[in-house]
Amino acid sequence: MSKTLNKLSHNERYLIDILFNQERKSISEIGRILNRSKSTISHELKRNTFDGYYNHEVAQQKTIRKRWHNYSMYLLKYKE
Repeated sequence: MSKTLNKLSHNERYLIDILFNQERKSISEIGRILNRSKSTISHELKRNTFDGYYNHEVAQQKTIRKRWHNYSMYLLKYKE
């Protein structure tokens, strides 16, 4: 059985924000609600939690910048 890597969507990040910051749900509970593994949620929170607070907007902007950077590096590498 192969696993596919699916990126978290903006809506999922928004829900993580609400569930983690306001409702104080555990990582396992958030994973069950979003139908994601708890390691995915844990990694997201580790990357984007500052002073105990998760911000979905900052997380989304970091993701967009990283994707753009990776794409631009790809273009530079294979430029003809």
